[in-house]
Amino acid sequence: MKIKENFRLLFSQPKKFLNSLLTKCGRLIPSDRLFIQLKWKVNMNYPLNLDDPQTFNEKLNWLKLYDRRPVYSIMANKFKVKQFVAERIGLEYVVKNYAAYRQIADIGFDNLPNRFIIKTSHDSGGRLSENLM
Repeated sequence: MKIKENFRLLFSQPKKFLNSLLTKCGRLIPSDRLFIQLKWKVNMNYPLNLDDPQTFNEKLNWLKLYDRRPVYSIMANKFKVKQFVAERIGLEYVVKNYAAYRQIADIGFDNLPNRFIIKTSHDSGGRLSENLM
């Protein structure tokens, strides 16, 4: 059944299929540079210029490859960046966290306020499981 769905996606939405394939098989691609170039080509329909980047997006991709400061990992993590900011300029500049959990099963909904937002610390734009609601 999955193979049939993949073929349907390949022919109906090739860009979506190729993005999915690159995401799932990205570890098989021998270099980050090649992976980024392939993703770019699929999405932008022209080659990525990493040797002399001209556009803002080309420059961002160049930075992904060649500016790898360890602090970026902290800044990309919603939970860790709050600690980072609090240590440097003060806790009063950080939005309050009610709790942090390692897995969905640990969430204590009874201990949370009536209105709240749940975010993962490692994702951008992802959705919580429908079963959670």
